[in-house]
Amino acid sequence: MEKYYTDSKPLLIIYFHPECYFCSMEMSEMLEIKRIENFNALFITNALESEVQDFLLQYPIDKLKNATIAIDIHGEFAERFKIKAPPTIIIYDKKGKLKKIFRGAVTIKKIVKYLY
Repeated sequence: MEKYYTDSKPLLIIYFHPECYFCSMEMSEMLEIKRIENFNALFITNALESEVQDFLLQYPIDKLKNATIAIDIHGEFAERFKIKAPPTIIIYDKKGKLKKIFRGAVTIKKIVKYLY
């Protein structure tokens, strides 16, 4: 994950699933963030690519500046971070130090508090 925070920006990791109601709510709010260029966003899911493509039609997070979508079909990310269910939000500061992990639904307002 080092490549996601080499440019001195905080890193926001969102573990989601297209069928997760709370994930959809968070994505709607995420699309409203005005200062998205101030951090890198990595969206990770274990969903099938076809499910992700359908999700992106409704929530075009792949169009956000500094955003990357990753599909982890083997669940290695969830295992490494002991994620039981989406949504899970992980925030690193601009030096790569872990700042906060949110498990379950959280407002974007709370997330942004740890990004800036």
